[in-house]
Amino acid sequence: MVKVMRGYHNHPRAETIIGLSYANMLNSEEKTVLDDLTINMAKPRSILLT
Repeated sequence: MVKVMRGYHNHPRAETIIGLSYANMLNSEEKTVLDDLTINMAKPRSILLT
């Protein structure tokens, strides 16, 4: 559960996700599917459900 206090981040947005733990959770097949969905302009909601 996340509780939003003021509605803004207390840090700058990351330029890339390289090195972040959740970026390394996908295997190569899942990364391929993610790339295909992104190229085909799938909505983020659809990508997460996939």
